[in-house]
Amino acid sequence: IDDTAETFFTRRFGKEAAQILAGAFISGVYAGDPSKLSAAAAFPLFWRFEQEKGSMIRGALAFQKTKRKERELRGLPLKRHGLWSFKKGLGEFSKGIAGILGDAYQMNITVTAILRDSKIYLVETNMHNFKADCVVIATPSHEAAGITRQLDKDLAALIADIEYAPIASVHMGFNKRLDYIPDGYGFLAPRGQGIRTLGVLFPSRIFNGRAPTGGDLLTGFVGGIQDPDALTLSDQELLNIIQFDLEQLTGSNTDPEYIRIVRHPRAIPQLTVGHLSVMENVRSRLTQSPGLFLAGNYLTGVGLKDAVASGLKAANDIIAAYK
Repeated sequence: IDDTAETFFTRRFGKEAAQILAGAFISGVYAGDPSKLSAAAAFPLFWRFEQEKGSMIRGALAFQKTKRKERELRGLPLKRHGLWSFKKGLGEFSKGIAGILGDAYQMNITVTAILRDSKIYLVETNMHNFKADCVVIATPSHEAAGITRQLDKDLAALIADIEYAPIASVHMGFNKRLDYIPDGYGFLAPRGQGIRTLGVLFPSRIFNGRAPTGGDLLTGFVGGIQDPDALTLSDQELLNIIQFDLEQLTGSNTDPEYIRIVRHPRAIPQLTVGHLSVMENVRSRLTQSPGLFLAGNYLTGVGLKDAVASGLKAANDIIAAYK
């Protein structure tokens, strides 16, 4: 259980493959330190493959076979593989939900604390207070810690200690198609290879409508747990890093016509060694506050799928509790 991602992937693939292949994967997903991430918490599926089948390859084959049988039994079509998004981006999803909720959806309200009086929760905000039978907190862990501190200081302390990787996103738009950029998803760069950039995505090569006709959009990422000072650099310095690395790897030497740089001091939660024990303690603390539920990508995985799954779990737990 205390296996790090570094020891796990080294054991399965060897030192060089772990440093290069797994290292690139870890840079892209977690922007983390392989020697600190928990293999069981950060890569639970891979971990389970080894535990159940003694091999990641055998485990993956068995997993795919099981999933295929499940879909057949449920009369579902075979899973479609590929990358999917909304025509105008993932923002369409949240806009759609807001539209369904109507007036019940309220923006620009800051929750300052959650208190409990008997079986009723009092949600204090900078505008007005709300009363509720149950509350779902779907914020980053440090925000959740701040608003639950008066309700349960032990719960707040547990989730407040979760570390986040800082990331700077550098969006670059070009009026013409970049011939030296290959079609594809982009690239990820492991540490120790002379490339400071964590990776660069090619959004306009993945989905339509991400750039004007005939143009291109690239998004580079700098920072991470092992390079936190990157966020203190100027916009020009961050752009220079991405452009230098792109030139080394692709021959790119074109300046973008459009630049947007966004700094995220707390971008990606780090599921480090001991995270599973922390989550077990979190679940134990939640039993002391019936009607309080957590959702977010710091619980069981940082991917979009994991974040959505945590919300669905919270919804199902509420339904089960209030039948």
